[in-house]
Amino acid sequence: MASIRGKVRSFRPSIDGIALEERVVMNAAGTAASAQALLSRRELYQSYRAQFRAAANDLRQYLRTQIATAYANGTPDATTKANLQSQIGGAVNATAFRLSSQLGLLPEANDRLVARLQTSLLGNGRNSLTSRLDALTSSGRASRSASALMSAVDRAITQSTVTNAAQAGNFIARSPIYANSIDINSGARIPVQTYMAQQVVNQFANTLGSLNSGFGNIANAALVSGGIMSTDPAVQQTFANQLNAAVGIAANQLGNNLAVFPTVQNLFPSSPSAGGGTGTTTGSNPLSGVGNILFGTTPGGTPTAITTLSGALSAAPTTSDAFVPAVNSAFNSAFQNVASGLGSFFGTTTNVSSLPTSNFSSVFAPTFAGLGNGFNGGTSNGPIGFGTFSTSTGTSTGSGNLNNFYSDPFGGGFYGLTTNQNTALGFPTSSFSGFGLTSGTTTIIQTPGGGETGITTNTNGI
Repeated sequence: MASIRGKVRSFRPSIDGIALEERVVMNAAGTAASAQALLSRRELYQSYRAQFRAAANDLRQYLRTQIATAYANGTPDATTKANLQSQIGGAVNATAFRLSSQLGLLPEANDRLVARLQTSLLGNGRNSLTSRLDALTSSGRASRSASALMSAVDRAITQSTVTNAAQAGNFIARSPIYANSIDINSGARIPVQTYMAQQVVNQFANTLGSLNSGFGNIANAALVSGGIMSTDPAVQQTFANQLNAAVGIAANQLGNNLAVFPTVQNLFPSSPSAGGGTGTTTGSNPLSGVGNILFGTTPGGTPTAITTLSGALSAAPTTSDAFVPAVNSAFNSAFQNVASGLGSFFGTTTNVSSLPTSNFSSVFAPTFAGLGNGFNGGTSNGPIGFGTFSTSTGTSTGSGNLNNFYSDPFGGGFYGLTTNQNTALGFPTSSFSGFGLTSGTTTIIQTPGGGETGITTNTNGI
């Protein structure tokens, strides 16, 4: 009698040519029991491969623009070349932040996959992307012309992307991502896409919470002298620019993380965007609502009165005892509004009700935890894009360029690249320009049909 074992196909997970894809059925609390959503390793890899390519294209296009600018008047001098290198370094750091955040959505990915990615991009070894790009800009042959340097930089980015995408594919194929998809509150196993959705909210809470936690120290250094807040428009606007940039990074991380999910209507059948609820239409983009809450534009979604972060900050009282609590309240309200919208979009319940105030984690930890003066780690001098400011000049005393938004080694390239990405994501420019501008919040009321019934802004004449 022939053995049955020889006729059974073994399951050997791989990315290309999976014989039997490992799938998960959406049956966790908060998802539609009547619908099934299957997410395979192949689908995960295809989604992440697309994100690697998108990040590479964004980086490539940004650096080509910077190189063209540096060579606009001929071969750049030493100062111009140093500035170019700073722009390149900052842009690579922004790419590392973007991809690290995205890969960090996967279960148990931080210590292995994310750490390898960051070493590949930012490490001191000669083969890291940062080292290779620095060597190219210093090479007389590679940097003999703008076109030559662009071509060399393009090749380096492509090679780095291929290597890192392959590492991600190997991790997705071999790591027990389904077994490791555990709800942090209940300890129960949940679908991997539900786990990843929770991580989206967790990362956003950590990033915005880090900014909120360090806000008081930074604001006091930038705006307050002798216990009195400066009313100088230039000083206020400088600080507003810094704050807008920092909030923009939190939005950038969220927008790129949401891009990982290929088809929300299939993965999260109970979400409004999948046609399983009210408020948004199938395939709608939740970032329009996020953009309104964080930056103060026309709202979307269900009929509601929306208080924007910009409006709430503008209306914060400037007295010393009430200022920081009002700002903290504004950040918490903004987070809760965003988290509520994300929960509806994913068709799941969020496990974070308010912004954390301590124990912040950094996507660059542990190997690169000190990068950018503790960037994204909740430190008083470097949370999410803030530097150390001088109230006498209204400028940052930290190093870097582009209004010193970021301390080295971030430089203007970090802000420049993420600003380009935010434009592509559809985020608007923030309306916040300083404190003490209004005596009430800006509230926009939207009717069920999507029209505005009224816009009320109370100003105090400042």
